Amino acid sequence: MSAKRMKKVLTPEQRWKMTRRRFLIGVGSLGTLAVGGYFGLNEGRPALVDSIEKGGAPRGGKMPVPNLWFEIKPDKMMFYAPKFEMGQGIHSALAQIAAEELEVDYKQLTVQQADSTIGFDPQIMFTGGSTSVNSLFTPLREAAATMREMLRLEAASQLSIPVVEVVALRGECFARQDMSKKLSYGQIVAAKKTEWDVPKEKPVLKDRKSFTSIGLNAPRVDVRAKLLGQPVYGYDASVADMLYGAVARAPRYGAKLKTASAGQASSQPGVVKVVIDLKANFAGVVADTRTRAREALKFLTLEWDGGTNINQSEIEAMVTARDGMGVVIRKRGNVDAGINLGTRVEAEYRTPFAAHAHLEPLNAMAHVQADKIELWVPTQSSSSDIKGVQAAVGGEKREIIVYPMQMGGSFGRKGAQSAALEAVRLSNAVGKPVHVGWTREEDIQHGFFRPPSHTRLRASFGADGRINAIDQVTASGDILFSVIPIPEPIKNLIGFDFGVLSGQFSPYDFPNYRVRNVRVNLPIPTGTWRGLGIFPNTFALESFMDEIAFAAK
Repeated sequence: MSAKRMKKVLTPEQRWKMTRRRFLIGVGSLGTLAVGGYFGLNEGRPALVDSIEKGGAPRGGKMPVPNLWFEIKPDKMMFYAPKFEMGQGIHSALAQIAAEELEVDYKQLTVQQADSTIGFDPQIMFTGGSTSVNSLFTPLREAAATMREMLRLEAASQLSIPVVEVVALRGECFARQDMSKKLSYGQIVAAKKTEWDVPKEKPVLKDRKSFTSIGLNAPRVDVRAKLLGQPVYGYDASVADMLYGAVARAPRYGAKLKTASAGQASSQPGVVKVVIDLKANFAGVVADTRTRAREALKFLTLEWDGGTNINQSEIEAMVTARDGMGVVIRKRGNVDAGINLGTRVEAEYRTPFAAHAHLEPLNAMAHVQADKIELWVPTQSSSSDIKGVQAAVGGEKREIIVYPMQMGGSFGRKGAQSAALEAVRLSNAVGKPVHVGWTREEDIQHGFFRPPSHTRLRASFGADGRINAIDQVTASGDILFSVIPIPEPIKNLIGFDFGVLSGQFSPYDFPNYRVRNVRVNLPIPTGTWRGLGIFPNTFALESFMDEIAFAAK
């Protein structure tokens, strides 16, 4: 029985309740025990900078529903992962963390990707910035430990022994004095007919020295399924009676449809409908096969207007860091005085645009119905998909269900899933499921890129080789600001894109140190790409340390 269905059949006396430790506990009278948990956010500009410096990333605030779910049934232990698997192994990592405090072998857990029907707030269902483990490490352990203690309490009752005599190990509860007296977690849950007892004290988490699962070099939980070709990737998603869609692309960045008509597209083989919405800058075709939908695009009559013709030299002129520019985001000591002491070293570094080029191009399938909208989408952010759909077709009046699909790579590209909105528009027009799959050419030409960057560094060092001061200015296009819906005035008020801060600060201790950031609003779409700003920033900072070392010889 799923968590969603279980909530529908519980009696009023058995409904979910909140404990003081911010855990949401499910009652198991129907042979199921489920546990979830909350976590919050440190707010404010300094906390944001510090969080990113320590390898974190901005997250949502306290959520009104649990962000972690376990279910134990008589024959199965389920872990619903709120983070998305794109080949980075996060489901395996989270399963090992969960297994540690639950006192099971991680192989005993059936790991399933959570969809939006499980109970998670969509803002928690987000993967990016390499934050899945560090953001869930403690909350996941606490939720697992709470479930373990609930099982121990119930095992003590069923075995008629004090709870202090109950040992949880490998998915079973043993009597400490007689190990032959034991119950599996499934047996405990199956026998439970009344409301579960919540531990009166916060469960004690294991000492890291006693870890047996966390840090273990173990096979990934999905390796067998992938070897057998079982996972369904977004591009392969299918349902009964589905159709295929293709969308016209602008010839220039920022170009808009001035005029558009079906032309001869409607009469092409297999075409079901031509969909044109000038207000939404949208023209697409629905057909019975993907090939026919793409071929019919050639017969649309389209006129495009505007857009940018910017060239590389103009881009480099925009993305140039100069002395005195930008917002000061880190300062220590007197840099201006220190920089004039000893021997001066200056250098500058540029990084270019970079495409994601993941193996699986952008894609999504949507089914727009009177009472709900279903999305089958390889995504890094359910909340972005839901908000985008709400804005596009008035989805706020309908339930929006997101079924996250296996991703064939992403690296930031699928944090904003425009293919999902395209599929929704086309499905809304025909009343059937429609799958939109971009071509490789479309994904390269019409995606977004890692922004170019320019970093200028100045330093001075004394006769003893010690660095007196470093002054650092970095200019870059947007990373997170391009995928997070923040009004432009707020972006200007903040003064820097916090995605650019990743790796921005030198790990070395200098007496005089200043970092400034210059935000450049480019006419070319940019966004998250493999670790946010870590690559260009680390490249510049470590290369400059080599420059200083060479000059000091």
